Amino acid sequence: MAWPDGSPGRVPLIDAPIGLLIVFAILGACIGTQVNRAIFNWCWYLRRPYSPWVSPIEGVDARQRRDFIPVLGWWFLRRNAAVHGSGFWIRPLLIELICAATLPLLWWWSTTGGPFPRSFVEAETAFSAKIISWLTWMFVMHAAMVYFMLIATMIDFDEKTIPDQVTIPGALFPLLIAFLGFSFALPIEPWSERGVVSFGQTEGKMADPAQQADNAGVVALNYASPMGGRYRDPEYWVNTPSGLLAGWICILGWVWGLLPKTLTLRKGFFTGFDLLVASILRPRRQRRGKIKLPPRKMSRLTKWLLGLTPVLLAAVWMCWQAKGTSWVQLSSCLMGLALGGGLVWAIRIVASYALGQEAMGFGDVTLMAMIGAYLGWQPALLVFAFAPFAAVFIAVAEFALRRRHEIAFGPYLCLSAVIVVLFWDPLWNLWAAPRIFVLGDLLLQVVVVGVILMGVLLVGWGWVKRRLGWM
Repeated sequence: MAWPDGSPGRVPLIDAPIGLLIVFAILGACIGTQVNRAIFNWCWYLRRPYSPWVSPIEGVDARQRRDFIPVLGWWFLRRNAAVHGSGFWIRPLLIELICAATLPLLWWWSTTGGPFPRSFVEAETAFSAKIISWLTWMFVMHAAMVYFMLIATMIDFDEKTIPDQVTIPGALFPLLIAFLGFSFALPIEPWSERGVVSFGQTEGKMADPAQQADNAGVVALNYASPMGGRYRDPEYWVNTPSGLLAGWICILGWVWGLLPKTLTLRKGFFTGFDLLVASILRPRRQRRGKIKLPPRKMSRLTKWLLGLTPVLLAAVWMCWQAKGTSWVQLSSCLMGLALGGGLVWAIRIVASYALGQEAMGFGDVTLMAMIGAYLGWQPALLVFAFAPFAAVFIAVAEFALRRRHEIAFGPYLCLSAVIVVLFWDPLWNLWAAPRIFVLGDLLLQVVVVGVILMGVLLVGWGWVKRRLGWM
């Protein structure tokens, strides 16, 4: 495979024997069985008894050992077509085939350059153990993200919902790996002497000697990128108590969004606060006379979140104290979690208020937070920006297949995330870094102002529609 200008490309960084690719294909097929299992078991409404992992319904043959074989098991289960309908086995079989193909293809793509800058791939240098470890963890994390997004996409297609069973473990996994000190951030070119377009002018960039010394011309994306060398400054705000506070706020905001609760101020602040606390803690009912009320228990999700929160806060504090690779990676994950979920959450609130109806589900918020935890806040912003373009393909396909006019938002967030990762090098090094993200922290302020202006525009448009009788 060559680059667009005809120069050689896709030179393997790590030799991958065919036997390893076969092992990855088998492993991917086995993972695909669990992807199908999650799709069938985590649906809210469409409980399908197709899976070999659930008890067969009346009229269906007893499960056999061969039914659990990846891919082939669904070919054997087609014997139940008289009960479940013809073709019920085709989609799950295709999902397992996709999973079986994804893992070896992702490894081949990663080891032949993947998201690494073109200049790094073409350089004839010996790669250190640090680079190989970095590449391997990127492969693992990208594979995990793809499989979580596949589950979310299929359920969202079916029900227009994304269950927390997908997005909560999916977001916790990168936080755990970052806490353990493994780097899986996307690679970028170091801050060099190349020109950068800023506010319509071309300006020179001063090289960061510390970054140039790392990894032979490639560095890991972090919160401060493209001027990532600021992370080495003890006075940079992420390394001060302000950074610790920001990390804690990211965790608490994520937990707050996930908590099952009722929030209303229709009967005043104090009554609303009492109702909020009661909806979270769900205290035992007080018996009134002879009326027997059903018992009330705290939800399992609330128990898990309340128990997990202090652990996450302590982990953030430990990484902040260490000020090492784990804090650089964890802080980037937390900022991606906050910006990815917060951006969709803010737009959901503003659009729902302006339009007078729910604009998008909260599952889209948690899904975007999960994607941001894997990729960081800069790629998360690109994912959200490219999502409407990805929606065109999905909307046309869904209308052609199911004649649906309403489309789920989650699948094209997932497709946009895949596009950003696959085309990361040109997107970042040739376009986004020198033209957009050179604004640094100011870009976050621009995003906030943009959401506010969008809210004002939507509220004004809603007022116009109500005045004209269109709503």
